[in-house]
Amino acid sequence: MNSIVKYFNDSYKELIHKVSWPTWTQLELTAINVILATIVLSLLLFGMDWILLLVLDFIY
Repeated sequence: MNSIVKYFNDSYKELIHKVSWPTWTQLELTAINVILATIVLSLLLFGMDWILLLVLDFIY
C-alpha cells in the first residue's frame, strides 16, 4: 500500500514540477491546426471518393 501512495505522490510531483505545459496561445494554435488539417484531409478524401465514383460509373 505504501508503494501505491509513493507512486501517486511521485506522479503528482512530476506533473507539477517537471512537465512543461503549453500556454493558452500555443494550445489554441495547435487546436486550430488540427481542425484545419482534418477539414483539408476530409475534403481530399471526399474528392478522391467522388472521382472514383465517377470513373466507376463510367466503366460499369
